[in-house]
Amino acid sequence: AGLTDLRLRFTRAINASAFERGYAEVAVFSLTAAFLLWVHVPKRQFQIDYWQKDLLPIHQAAESFRKHPEWWSDPKTKILIVSDPFKDMHWAPIFIGILTARNMDLQIHRLPDMNPKPDEAILRTFPVALQWQENQFVRVDSAAVPVLR
Repeated sequence: AGLTDLRLRFTRAINASAFERGYAEVAVFSLTAAFLLWVHVPKRQFQIDYWQKDLLPIHQAAESFRKHPEWWSDPKTKILIVSDPFKDMHWAPIFIGILTARNMDLQIHRLPDMNPKPDEAILRTFPVALQWQENQFVRVDSAAVPVLR
C-alpha cells in the first residue's frame, strides 16, 4: 500500500501522459531489477560453491556405485560399508546405494553405525564389503575388516 501511494504521488507530480508514465515505470522497474541483480549475483557464487562442496562426495559415491553393478547383482545381497566420506550424513551411502541399485530390498549397513559391533562371524555374512579409498568405494574382503570394539 505504501509503495502504491508513493507511486501515485510521483505520477501526479509529473505532468506526463499515461503513455510516457508507462515508459517511465518500465524504466524504473528495469533499473531496479538490474541493480538487484548487480548486488545479488556475486553472492550467488558463494552459495553455489557451498552446494558443490556437499555435492562432490555424493557424486563420487554414486559414480563409484554405478561403476560396479556386480556389487548388487543378487537383489537380496548384504553390503557392508566399512568407511565413507559422509561425516554427518550417516544415511547418505545407504540412500545412494539403494537409489543407484534401484532396489529397495537391498541391505546396506554402515559398520560405524552397527550396534552392537559385529564379530568376525557376522562380518563373514556380508558378501560385499566396501571401503572409501581415494574418492571411491573399493571392495575389500569382509574377513579382513577389523572388528570394532
